[in-house]
Amino acid sequence: MGRLALGPTDVTLKVYDAYLAEAAELEHLGYSALWLPGGQIDTLGRLSDIAGATEAVAVGSAIIS
Repeated sequence: MGRLALGPTDVTLKVYDAYLAEAAELEHLGYSALWLPGGQIDTLGRLSDIAGATEAVAVGSAIIS
């Protein structure tokens, strides 16, 4: 069986002042997905903001109350 090389696949992103710039940099480094953990998302707009700051990265979230 051959070796499976997935490379960077996903990372958890913490919401703070520079999180949009960090999202763009993580995408540039080759990550294909970003995850926002629960408790940090006060509005769904955070997901939209990340989508606007990146080109094609997938954005996931924990449960939003």
